[in-house]
Amino acid sequence: MDFVKNRGSKFGITPIVENDLAKMPEFQSVHDTYDLIVFTEIFEHITFNPIQLWKTIYQILKPGGKIYISTPNSLALASWVRNFKHLITLQSVGITVDDIISKVTYGHHWKEYSAQEIKTYFATLSDDFQITINPYHYKEHKLKPPHLAFKVLSRLGNLTQKFAEELEVIVELKEKKILEKGIVGVLRKR
Repeated sequence: MDFVKNRGSKFGITPIVENDLAKMPEFQSVHDTYDLIVFTEIFEHITFNPIQLWKTIYQILKPGGKIYISTPNSLALASWVRNFKHLITLQSVGITVDDIISKVTYGHHWKEYSAQEIKTYFATLSDDFQITINPYHYKEHKLKPPHLAFKVLSRLGNLTQKFAEELEVIVELKEKKILEKGIVGVLRKR
């Protein structure tokens, strides 16, 4: 995404791409190295049990380091209204067949989260994580057809805290604790 590349370059961020997020083999021997890990529009695509991913992220992040996440808001006003319309007309729940077939993506959203769900998610993983969530949007919807109602609802939602299109999540790793057997972190055992 050009938006992500431009924002990263503005802040001097050098990307490191890892395609096997379930195992992250390139990082198994890396410890306390990174100040910042960026997940832009990735969180909602995680389709596997994420415990090993977050253990590795915890391991490679320095104390005081941050995880930056941008992700769609499951409570986005336009999406909520569209989903409600589909539900009461008995058309569908969640992503539609038309969306799956007609839109080019790198994988559809497995799970979109609300701000409260994200807080619960990271609180469940570790007491060491401090979570800050801000609504944001990067799309500028011009109020003209097609999809005028969606654009109006998106703009209205973006004026609120709860119903904005996107969430910007900053997870700070305040400190690290060592568990028995030399495992770094306090990720709760599952």
